Amino acid sequence: MAAHQRSISPIGGDPSGLRAQAHDARTYLVRLLIIAALTVIVVAVWAISDDPATTITLPATEVAETRITAPPPEVRSIETPIANRPTQSVAPLPTALPRPPEWPEPLTPAEFIRYLVQPGDIIFDIARFNAATVDDLLRFNPGLGDGTRIDVGLIIMIPVFDE
Repeated sequence: MAAHQRSISPIGGDPSGLRAQAHDARTYLVRLLIIAALTVIVVAVWAISDDPATTITLPATEVAETRITAPPPEVRSIETPIANRPTQSVAPLPTALPRPPEWPEPLTPAEFIRYLVQPGDIIFDIARFNAATVDDLLRFNPGLGDGTRIDVGLIIMIPVFDE
């Protein structure tokens, strides 16, 4: 090959890698189907066999001989007899359900102070300066929303409680 010639590769890389992945997926699927078929055969043999000592010889494919021995019927039983089941203790039902705590009635303010929001004010500082809580300001000023944004020039009603 001359120095000015170069090999051309397909866009997106080597397609043989894709073929190898598809081959691996097909191989995996075939193996999975073979395992499922063998499982169905084993379960069918166990279901028809009544003699615990029954031995079934499958035709050899790659292995010289394969033997499957069915377990005794009492081992194959899925359900435990009622007489052998453990007894379950049941907790007694409560006679009276506990009541949730009763919340006190919200305080009613004696009066309100009108406050004009200035530049740089935040709801926490306004509440702290006026001996109120942020919850009280939000409760008595529904226009504040969650209190994260207050506009300059807004009038806030600050509750004053009797002590």
